[in-house]
Amino acid sequence: MTRLWHHPPGTLRALLATFKAQYVICRPCRRWMPLRVQPKDLDRRYEPCPFRCDLCKRRGEIVFDVPDGFSPVGPELGPPAHRPSF
Repeated sequence: MTRLWHHPPGTLRALLATFKAQYVICRPCRRWMPLRVQPKDLDRRYEPCPFRCDLCKRRGEIVFDVPDGFSPVGPELGPPAHRPSF
């Protein structure tokens, strides 16, 4: 059984509820990381992407599959490549 959606459409919460795996990529730097959202930021719009690359400062892109040739970034590999720019 489905229920009414009681949250704003077009938000990171709606994106995460609809699709299970998303990634944030930086095309110029060819880096990616899993999409992680703090609970307080779930109702922020996902377009334009609210994440910026720490290296080149350009806006990231939310994708469902990581393109070939991109390098992962995570806590074990150094600082995160993308941070919310709120």
